Amino acid sequence: FAQPLPMFAALALLQAVRLARCWPTTLALGTGDSFSVLAANVVRVVALPAAIFAYKAWPSVYAIVGTFILGELLSLATALIYQWRRRVVRARREFVRSFLFTLVGSVAVALSATLQERMWAWSAGVAVVLLGTLALHAWTERSTILHAWGLVKSRVFRRA
Repeated sequence: FAQPLPMFAALALLQAVRLARCWPTTLALGTGDSFSVLAANVVRVVALPAAIFAYKAWPSVYAIVGTFILGELLSLATALIYQWRRRVVRARREFVRSFLFTLVGSVAVALSATLQERMWAWSAGVAVVLLGTLALHAWTERSTILHAWGLVKSRVFRRA
């Protein structure tokens, strides 16, 4: 089965958003808040009938995958809102983090679509936008990246 490049990119974005949704779930379970996990999963499950309606409106696999991505994003937002209400996370920081993460993935999907269609000028422009969004995301997460790099250095480069 030969699938177009944008489909693989969209599926990768779906999996990335699913992975991003795991950290508020883990945080909620660690603080004993099983209700926010339930609420986020209920929102996530609503994506299934929504995907059926989306397919009826736009008969395409892209409609299904896009609806599931939207469902995962709404589930992530629900989990973050419940964690914010319990004063476990800072809402603005976490929503900016989630938005930038999704923006980078969306631009990567757009890049794959322009590459698939051999639109080289557009591909170059979208690649520049992708690098810019990656740089912005790295800048906002610089303390986390530096902390992670410190952990890697302490484990990999430690003296015997």
